[in-house]
Amino acid sequence: MNRDESPYRRRTLLRATAALGIGALTGGCSRRPPGAPHRGLPVAEPAEGFPRTVQHGAGSTVVPAVPRRVVCTTDYDDLDAVLSTGCVPVAFGFSPWLVPDLAPWAVTAEPAERLLGPIAGFSLERIAAQRPDLIVGQVDLLDGKYDQLGAIAPTVTVGVRRDGWRSSCALVGRALGREDAAAAAAARTGAVLGRERAALSSLAGTRVVVLYRNGGVNRIDSTFHPPGGGSAEVLGELGLTAVDAGAGPAGALADEELGRLDEADVVIVQDFVAETDDLLRIEVFRRSRPVRDRRVVRLSPVATRASFLPSVLSLPVATAEFAAGVRAALAGRGSLEPVAGR
Repeated sequence: MNRDESPYRRRTLLRATAALGIGALTGGCSRRPPGAPHRGLPVAEPAEGFPRTVQHGAGSTVVPAVPRRVVCTTDYDDLDAVLSTGCVPVAFGFSPWLVPDLAPWAVTAEPAERLLGPIAGFSLERIAAQRPDLIVGQVDLLDGKYDQLGAIAPTVTVGVRRDGWRSSCALVGRALGREDAAAAAAARTGAVLGRERAALSSLAGTRVVVLYRNGGVNRIDSTFHPPGGGSAEVLGELGLTAVDAGAGPAGALADEELGRLDEADVVIVQDFVAETDDLLRIEVFRRSRPVRDRRVVRLSPVATRASFLPSVLSLPVATAEFAAGVRAALAGRGSLEPVAGR
């Protein structure tokens, strides 16, 4: 296939972030100058009603007072949920997974301290050094350290793959005393998704496989995640049907089983970059009907990240690129070329 400059991907990313009032990420963004104050306070004064108890995926937490120094353990859906309320944390765990800098929907976190670390990991010592009065963590990435985090400060968790983006947004809003801001963010995202779904209504029920290769294993993303999580949630928001292609445990599909992709109307490939290129060289994959008919599309790394952990902020970015990709694939204009300028 000829290299696809994928202008629709650039347009849909800009449109999705603009709809949420978020500027697209640009190169050379300025960092917080040394010695400059952290932005630990929300823009508006939070609601009263503390202390309060917050139920979440890892347990029940009492938040004694309005949080003033919030720390997020990662820059995934925990950070997204906090930012969606208008609160900028004092610090967050940062690792450039799939994108080299902050994700475009999370650029408002720029003033916060970045606690550099491994992908999906965090340092208890570095978090404690921030003197947080609330910690927000990704429940699937705590690595058994919830009690240790709780010894540092009250800790609540989000888990969009388990609870869905609406619930995660609401519980963080409650923890911060910003329920109204969280509800408004959810409403904005819901409106964006509603427009995308309506525009795609003539394609409702289209059978879509979302596939990626990581760690040398092919996986069907909608099967790897809990039911309704990950890309299955993205497809569901668009009125499309997630297909598992007979994948085995944890969504695994052996190289010789990739011919099962024939049962899908469209195949969307999440881009894990180097390993995606390995997938594309597998002969069984290349011979599958969706690939031959150009009913396959390769996501950008940004949309891959957005769809892997869809949050109140990232979901519009994921749905915009999914919708554009499905339209292109059904018209026989799909491409497996990497997105230009990634």
